[in-house]
Amino acid sequence: MPKNFLSVLRALAALSILAPCATVQAGGLYLFDRGARPLSRGGAFVAGADDPSSLWYNPAGLADSKNQIVTDAVLTVMLASFQRINVDPNGGGDYMHPTVKPKPTPLPIPTLAISHNFGLQDFTFGMGIFAPNTILMNWPNSVETPNGNEPSPTRYSLMKLKGSILSNLAIGGAWHGIEGLSIGADVQLVGGMFKVQTALTSCDGVICRFPEDPDFDAIADVKLAPAFAVTGVFGITYDMGLMRLGASAMLPYELSGTAQLDVNLPDAPLFQNSKVIGDKADFGINFPLILRFGSELRLVKALRLEGSFVWEQWSSQKEIEIKPRNIQITNVTGIGTYDVGPVTFARNMKDTWSLRGGYEFFVPRRWSPGGIKLVMRGGLAYEKGAFKSSAMTPLTLDSDKVVLTGGFGINLHKRLRFDTVAGYIFMKNMKVRDSAIVQPQAIRPELEGSGTPLGNGNYKMDALYLGGGFAVDIN
Repeated sequence: MPKNFLSVLRALAALSILAPCATVQAGGLYLFDRGARPLSRGGAFVAGADDPSSLWYNPAGLADSKNQIVTDAVLTVMLASFQRINVDPNGGGDYMHPTVKPKPTPLPIPTLAISHNFGLQDFTFGMGIFAPNTILMNWPNSVETPNGNEPSPTRYSLMKLKGSILSNLAIGGAWHGIEGLSIGADVQLVGGMFKVQTALTSCDGVICRFPEDPDFDAIADVKLAPAFAVTGVFGITYDMGLMRLGASAMLPYELSGTAQLDVNLPDAPLFQNSKVIGDKADFGINFPLILRFGSELRLVKALRLEGSFVWEQWSSQKEIEIKPRNIQITNVTGIGTYDVGPVTFARNMKDTWSLRGGYEFFVPRRWSPGGIKLVMRGGLAYEKGAFKSSAMTPLTLDSDKVVLTGGFGINLHKRLRFDTVAGYIFMKNMKVRDSAIVQPQAIRPELEGSGTPLGNGNYKMDALYLGGGFAVDIN
């Protein structure tokens, strides 16, 4: 029995936990900002925040929210494809896998928030439930070729995310005891559940000569429920009449929890009598510090123009550590029992920033059909991606993007407004030939040069979103 297999390991069990950790961030689940009205302004909603959704963007905006309820939902549709390429380092012919397309789970992103001053002159309070703008990617398990079906080229990165969810419960308030100045803060409880399916390889390069031999693949189903964290947002606005300034900061936090996993061991004879004992592991994922700055011009009463800058410290997520709880693999031929130990997974994310601009135009009643109250909105944003090409895989579809968006609000009643949003996200297509992310291995220590790169290939990415909601004045 080759010595390398004495480490069958920490992996078929432990590495399978990596999938949910790797998908929580930008691209895979986070795509852009959230909320029907803020998105219709291109995400520029820092200085101009003035309704209960301020809890997310800048809680100081609660000062102008008064007593109202906001509820909405936005559906984002990812349009993508991936053609994996096994690059021949010796200059021979590269192997081109069939092009595959994901089927993301349709998931309208909801908002439900309320603000009220409870009769206090200098304070306004708010509470809301929010969900980040997430994309749940699901890739096919297999693809058809002229020679019959073959395993999916994305299987070592991601197969399914269906059933995952992430949400924030926020409670906060704003103080506005000085004319023009508002200071706000909220506390947010973050909760999530992740269901992930991925494939691992146990090919050792000796018994198994082909590193992507499907007989040495293990399919791992992971369920993480629940995972909790606490964060907070602090904000300030200063109204100078023609100009309004705003800034906010969301504190970094670690989302942690216990994962349950089920591993279908490989079909290779080596594992025919093997068994995984234990199914729990601890993990933590770092979320970034997010800083927002905005300036809104109100040169005329009917028009608001905001420009904002957003910086997100994703470089804090260099790697993820997994700590199994007494997991063992037993009855491995020629080995017996192996204890599963801690595993780290490189992420190599980078900080991102975005420039955003948006407007709201309150159409004069004399220009509106029937004299109704009508608000027109639009916006444009540019955002940098969170991954270098060498760190990109089908798990993390993210690149530089331009966001074009618009919408309108119409008063259905003097206390009821209906809002809409529609937008398109133009993402940079990628041709990756320098992938540094290799197959997750079930061998310890990892075999240098044995795993094939996962991310080489041609990526095409775009997205669109549609949504709507209501704002209700409860004075």
